[in-house]
Amino acid sequence: RFLVNAMNVAASMGLTSVQSNDIGPDLPDKRGALRMIRSIYDSGEAPLRYHYQMYFDTPDEFSGFIREGLILPSGPPDINDMWLTTGPLKLFKDGSLGAGTALMKDGYAGNKDNKGLRWLSSEDMDRFCAIAGDAGIQVITHAIRNQAIEEAIDSYKKIFSGGCNTLRHGIVHCQITDRDLIKRLRDSDILVFAQPVFIDADMHIAEKLCGRELASTSYAFGTMLREGIHLSYGTDCPVETCDPFLNI
Repeated sequence: RFLVNAMNVAASMGLTSVQSNDIGPDLPDKRGALRMIRSIYDSGEAPLRYHYQMYFDTPDEFSGFIREGLILPSGPPDINDMWLTTGPLKLFKDGSLGAGTALMKDGYAGNKDNKGLRWLSSEDMDRFCAIAGDAGIQVITHAIRNQAIEEAIDSYKKIFSGGCNTLRHGIVHCQITDRDLIKRLRDSDILVFAQPVFIDADMHIAEKLCGRELASTSYAFGTMLREGIHLSYGTDCPVETCDPFLNI
């Protein structure tokens, strides 16, 4: 009932398709959640297309879902026929800027000893990415600050096919960047999933937490586009509203 209501709210704002990480860390029964979502579509109640991302606590859990056929390889589905599709593997590399837990290469301004939180080790991320690469599954990673973004790029490049990002692996948020990191994203052909609505709040804290120089090269979504990075916008609902116009 809650999910159908949320879909109707999204549809009322003009959305016809949603990509969402509902199969995430707050759902202990992921298989039950998948059955519930599929039942909504089987009954014809869903008013929009739904592309679900999935989060797993361990690489072994992820492998088990692949073996059971619960996650399908990424690819361009026939969107006219497939209302419910498997989305990418969702990983989390760090925390948030405001909480001081985003993973920072040189520490936070005024507190260099605080370098943030590494949610996922490089070793575990490499394992997740290797499993996903073998199964043909896209990976997207929550990474806000520069160290987290650097480490995510390193893991992705280890599974590139022929040196190319054929599965379209991407970075979610990608907020705190310097010029070299933007160039590395471009040269690696890694996607960026950004939320411009964050600028409204973060503009008041970014310089205080990052320092003036780094803040001046962050939230650089226009620069990313001009550099040729594949950039798309999302709402970050339910942290923010799913109204897309605030981002536009």
